[in-house]
Amino acid sequence: MRLLRAISIILAAAVIGGLAWIYLSGDGVFRLSLSPPAQERGLAIRPIVVDPGLLENGPSGAIPRIGLDGRMPWRVYRTKLAGEVKPPLIAIVVTNLGLDRNLTKRAIDELPPSVTLSFSPYAERLAAQVKAARLAGHEILLSVPMEPIGYPVNDPGERTLLTTNTEVQNIELLKWSMARFPGYVGVVPHMGRRFMASRRHLRPVLGEMKKRGLMFLDSSVLSDGGGQGVKLSAVLGLPNAGATGWIDDDPSRISIAARLNQITVATKKAGLGVALGRLKPITVEMIIAWMRQLRADGVSAVPITVAAQAGQKSK
Repeated sequence: MRLLRAISIILAAAVIGGLAWIYLSGDGVFRLSLSPPAQERGLAIRPIVVDPGLLENGPSGAIPRIGLDGRMPWRVYRTKLAGEVKPPLIAIVVTNLGLDRNLTKRAIDELPPSVTLSFSPYAERLAAQVKAARLAGHEILLSVPMEPIGYPVNDPGERTLLTTNTEVQNIELLKWSMARFPGYVGVVPHMGRRFMASRRHLRPVLGEMKKRGLMFLDSSVLSDGGGQGVKLSAVLGLPNAGATGWIDDDPSRISIAARLNQITVATKKAGLGVALGRLKPITVEMIIAWMRQLRADGVSAVPITVAAQAGQKSK
């Protein structure tokens, strides 16, 4: 009987060991699951543990830094590729997560892991929401509010980087946003068209991102006279990507469908694309359907860091 009991225990342990996966969340908490981490074609997706060696104390909390051994957050926290992913490539980024918790949860759960998620610094319970997104395999960006055209009528919030501020003030505001949660690969502006057009104000902000081992996604490429972020990033040696299309400027089903088709055509022609969408039910729904069609069209959806690397190689 003892022998049979011992054999039973060994067999049960083997089965559990073969099926169970230990998840490490962003705050170091262990989770056990009987299903493997999310997988997607070409991606080796695993939960990412926040590395204390990539954080330092800032005026508003812990902020990213380059490790003493030279490791950079944008590389450490990126999704690893399981193999070669061939062009055309497209990175899809959904912005402004965290404020609507129910819709944020839906985006985390339903969007494929290759979709990058950008969180608002104004959201509550950010650590828990970001942890869930990272456990699901998504790369994370930080949305930093920057001065738009028409400010203050168009107001991104009280912590907005402004062209009327000094360099010191804007860096302090940037560090406030940076301290809201750990584990992101880079920064994308929230609004910010006026700020992004001012090289004098933008350059030190991008320099701070470079200093902290992050990457930058320039959404201003899509506006008249935009693209300063990509140009200055290249000068500074800051890893970057430039957006090639907003999905939902007109949030109607017909308009979004037309934009998705335009972005697909442009991506296949250029070999690389970056599509931005806002956190809206219609946007999430149509991105999910679009990504199934992208696979049929031979376009590979990739996290934003892959697009940044591909863009640097092409340049």
